[in-house]
Amino acid sequence: MSAQLLRDPVGAAVSQFLSVLLLATAVTLTVCFGVAAWRQSADKDVDITATIPHQEYGWRAKPGLR
Repeated sequence: MSAQLLRDPVGAAVSQFLSVLLLATAVTLTVCFGVAAWRQSADKDVDITATIPHQEYGWRAKPGLR
């Protein structure tokens, strides 16, 4: 079927158009959700890039236990 699609110029054009449309939709949605998350985080004094204090969650060995 794919060999027939490659020989058919109309089918190839439609396939390429749908691929570009899908890519454009994905990029648009990614940008929209990113802007929405950025605006929502700007409304509050929340630092979404803050690091987790590792020692509170216990994966780092306490001094003297080695």
